[in-house]
Amino acid sequence: MINGHGNDIHLYEGQIVADFSSNVVPYGMHPLLANFLSSQIIIARNYPEPDAVSLSKKIANFYGIPKESVVITNGSAEAFYLVAHLFSGCSSTIVVPSFAEYEDASRIHKHTQLFIDNVDFAKKSNFDTNLVWLGNPNNPDGRHFDADYIENLCKLNPNTYFVVDEAYTGLSSEDCSAINKVSNCENLILIRSLTKVFAIPGLRLGYIVASPTICEKIKSLKMPWSVNSIAIAAGSFIIDNYNLLVPNIEELLQLSRNLQRQLKTVEGIDVIDSPTNYFLVKSHKGKSSDLKSFLISNYGLLVRDASNFRGLNSSYIRIAAQQESYNSILVEGIKQWITTQS
Repeated sequence: MINGHGNDIHLYEGQIVADFSSNVVPYGMHPLLANFLSSQIIIARNYPEPDAVSLSKKIANFYGIPKESVVITNGSAEAFYLVAHLFSGCSSTIVVPSFAEYEDASRIHKHTQLFIDNVDFAKKSNFDTNLVWLGNPNNPDGRHFDADYIENLCKLNPNTYFVVDEAYTGLSSEDCSAINKVSNCENLILIRSLTKVFAIPGLRLGYIVASPTICEKIKSLKMPWSVNSIAIAAGSFIIDNYNLLVPNIEELLQLSRNLQRQLKTVEGIDVIDSPTNYFLVKSHKGKSSDLKSFLISNYGLLVRDASNFRGLNSSYIRIAAQQESYNSILVEGIKQWITTQS
């Protein structure tokens, strides 16, 4: 999917005051990281490492896993397509609603696709497809499964690879990462990101954590220099200064909880509970596209029209919590829009 993701703010130049459509932390890039990147522009005169191995080593050391179990990618998106390429022509179960790139990557690489609702997925323990794709926590609804549950699925299904998108583990009140399970599960492939928590989505920086065997096969498919030198430098700086640079996630999650609670008092909508900074809202009347346009035109607020997530419809929007003052304006804006729906 080239178009249709959240954060289409580029289409509304000068109109947006607050962006609720992007799940990236709303605080912006840490000043220390911004200053560091400004000082690093000169390194763009040279080619980057072809495989970003220096960053692989730092991430491996940070998490206490073998360096052979890490592959650096151009954002999570490249990782999805590499995994789908590795298993070209295989069969995939995709848990929905979810990030569209699972479906697109597996379709482009000619997978036979089976879709399962995340409620039904939670009731199922055996799978017949070669791969199962899921977000944990999931985008767009924040649904999550604990690491032991993921490990158990891997053991119950030794012939199925579980591709778990962990891009939002750092933005959840639930510690659901299975990174410590990879060494015990040859059929577990994690896709992770450094861009969401540290507000650098424009740099495109993610990584795969899997068995050394799988990682070596993925590397054989990966184009050289896919991760630029500035992104590699940013990743290394973040890992070296992680605790200093990580934003106040608990504060953000409290903002999300408060916003969810406020919106639950609004008649005419349903709020789907989420432990993350983002969540779904379902309107009883009207279309999500109309609500989105109304909020832009009248308040300069951008929300995510979630109607193009498989399994959802035109009743849904996704909201990512912002600063308290903007959250209050959003609540008022949604209230006003509901009064226009008869």
